[in-house]
Amino acid sequence: MSIYQAYFVVTVILCLIWTIREILSNRWEWKALAGRILRQVFGGIAACLGYLFLLFLLERTGYLGLTKTRGMNRMFQNMFLWLLQSVKDAYRVFYEYYFTDVLICNSWRRRDFFNAIVLLLILFSLGILFKERKTHSLVNLGLLVCLVSFFPISLTLIVILAPGASVYAETGMLMLTGMNYFYIFLLLLMSAIKKKSAGFRLIQTAAVGVCSVLLLIQIVFAGVFAKSIQMEQTKVQMLAYQIENRIETLDDYASGQTVLVTGRPQWGNYPATQDRTGNITKGMISAYTLTFGADEQVSAGWISLFAYFCGVRYEECNAEDRNCILASKEFARMNDFPAKDSVKRIGNVIVVRLSPGVDTIQRKLKEAENGV
Repeated sequence: MSIYQAYFVVTVILCLIWTIREILSNRWEWKALAGRILRQVFGGIAACLGYLFLLFLLERTGYLGLTKTRGMNRMFQNMFLWLLQSVKDAYRVFYEYYFTDVLICNSWRRRDFFNAIVLLLILFSLGILFKERKTHSLVNLGLLVCLVSFFPISLTLIVILAPGASVYAETGMLMLTGMNYFYIFLLLLMSAIKKKSAGFRLIQTAAVGVCSVLLLIQIVFAGVFAKSIQMEQTKVQMLAYQIENRIETLDDYASGQTVLVTGRPQWGNYPATQDRTGNITKGMISAYTLTFGADEQVSAGWISLFAYFCGVRYEECNAEDRNCILASKEFARMNDFPAKDSVKRIGNVIVVRLSPGVDTIQRKLKEAENGV
């Protein structure tokens, strides 16, 4: 379901880059260019409506079961009610992705330095291309500034499309398909400049060299990234075995019983990453495969892992029983796995406590941020 966000982002980036280049190339009359832009906009709207209608049909027919945090109403509510904050967050994520170590360790192989050079070259190229235009009106300049200002948002558009999801966890994986267009944008701008002086050819060569270095860093990074994911998957697999072995020790154990798994391992007694992983890939990988989202998604995720790794099937706990268990004193007295009392039966449900509930942790984090 969430893969649409990656495809949608790439589509918007390509349309935006094309529009900027066509405006700067001065090859189109304004009416013809406006018609093509409107065609892109209406085509995108039609595609979104088609997707939402298909999603609605799948949800109504019962083929796709959406949780309360991923339903149609919540999607629209998050997207439109938080739009201004989401736009601010999109700019912040753009800065963090390319110039800090918050999302990716850009200080590794000095990627942040090369990214800063790319940004300066993009601004330099835009200035030259605008200067080469035959007309220099305030309308042209204003439109160009608006489109270029929107470019960082287009790269991090997933922050607006899915404000309830965290790009610092597994959702960050969906950003990777579009973020390299930052470098492609520079090369396209350079190729559109008509100047062929020796000085400019030197700058073009430098731009290609910088992008080549970044590509090499990206290739090396991808190898480390893949090893990190494999390491995380192995750790999850071992943890699933441990939990399943503990469940089997309970009285009246049988396959097919109802199981509720709460919390996240990294918030309990299992750190999210190894040291080597954390040095290379910061927040974007720190919770990968150990994170399933909201409370109801956590349990469903682990039940799927028990079936995949251990070959045993369990039933999911319904929302009413889950809320009662999480609010009970018996659950509050439980300790985090692998403590002796971290796996127990509450009523007819086998409860596994990895940490306090996800909603509880998130509420405490927000309270800490607000100084409550």
